[in-house]
Amino acid sequence: MGAWDSDNFSNDDAADWLAELIDSDSLELLQGALVDVLEEAPGEYLEAPECASALAAAEIVAAANGKPADEMPEETLDWLKERGREIAERVELLEMARRAVGRIQENSELKDLWDEADTLDEWNKVQDNLRSRLN
Repeated sequence: MGAWDSDNFSNDDAADWLAELIDSDSLELLQGALVDVLEEAPGEYLEAPECASALAAAEIVAAANGKPADEMPEETLDWLKERGREIAERVELLEMARRAVGRIQENSELKDLWDEADTLDEWNKVQDNLRSRLN
């Protein structure tokens, strides 16, 4: 995983996913990132790339509901100006985002990678902050 900070946008997988989302006119990619994590069986080990994308998607859902991360990329904020209302109106996305973040924090390759780097506490603070913004 290429990461340069613990926030949910500072890694290669999230950056690639965001670039694809910004080029898209559909919310399917946003919902799909959350579904990819949630469709796995409970207790299933979640792969890092899917987790990074789902966390970025959850950040977008939080931002669309008026609670953006301080680290939100400018181009993402611009994209949200056109689509944020539509995202906020889809209340199921909020619940999906909450559940996805919880699953990723419980059992995922991404969690293990941050643990191996001895920065799990810092990463968990970022995820706890995200979960509070999704409530």
